[in-house]
Amino acid sequence: MAVDRYLHDRLVQWAEWSLQREGGALGYPSEAPYTRMQARSGGGYYSPNVDMDAMEIEAAVGALPDYLRVAVRVYYIGPGTMEQKAQQLGCGRQHVYRLVERACDKLELWMEGRRIKII
Repeated sequence: MAVDRYLHDRLVQWAEWSLQREGGALGYPSEAPYTRMQARSGGGYYSPNVDMDAMEIEAAVGALPDYLRVAVRVYYIGPGTMEQKAQQLGCGRQHVYRLVERACDKLELWMEGRRIKII
């Protein structure tokens, strides 16, 4: 899957923010389901300014068509293995990757459009 690393990192931060927000917990969770599958090179801590960034991603994800929004939420926030996530979405693993890649293309366009309008 060829997703821009910067956008991927922001989506991971958004996923952790979403889990914290939806769970009603105080502070950030130690791990999101998606990040448990990733090797970590550092302490695993994220910038405390993630809320503003996460809210921008939340708005961008909210602007996606339903099928892409669901795919992004299942991929980044949903529990389980990739096989379980694919089954939940009713497709194969490779199709999940393609959906997330298509969603990321649209997210990049959405964010670029906002930057152009702001300037």
